Amino acid sequence: GKAGTYYYYATPGVISRTPDFREREELSGAFIVDERGARTDDRVMVINIWGEPRDSTRYNNAVTINGKSWPYTERFSENLGDSIRWRVINASVRSHPMHLHGFYYQVTSRGSLLADTILKGVQRDFVVTRHMVPGATMSMTWVPNRPGNWLFHCHISHHSTALYGR
Repeated sequence: GKAGTYYYYATPGVISRTPDFREREELSGAFIVDERGARTDDRVMVINIWGEPRDSTRYNNAVTINGKSWPYTERFSENLGDSIRWRVINASVRSHPMHLHGFYYQVTSRGSLLADTILKGVQRDFVVTRHMVPGATMSMTWVPNRPGNWLFHCHISHHSTALYGR
């Protein structure tokens, strides 16, 4: 019941000690617990991966946000001057440096599968990229102060390239 950003996941199939080098992380989702009276208009983004070896030298994968990969990800229409609130959950087993093009954002909480810490004052980072380790969560705010298209993505190039593995 503590306010914060949390997630769950499931693993399909039989769990084996033999590594099969496949990633099946699309079965995860978010639990958002808000304090009584808090704003509830946050956008929630869950990062996942599906992947498997194609042959001995190539690997097919799809890194997704809310089950969709670029260029099919959700489009946002925000008003200039609005205070935008996002919650981001890295439910994958890979690290992702999450980058917002053209704007700084403020990290207002950081957490994991088990705990979330609301940040106050000088604890809050003001960044364009935040490195998210596997299982990390964060809440962020930002304000669009000029018109344009805003791209929020993993800053590892092959994680946002549609043709990766082909």
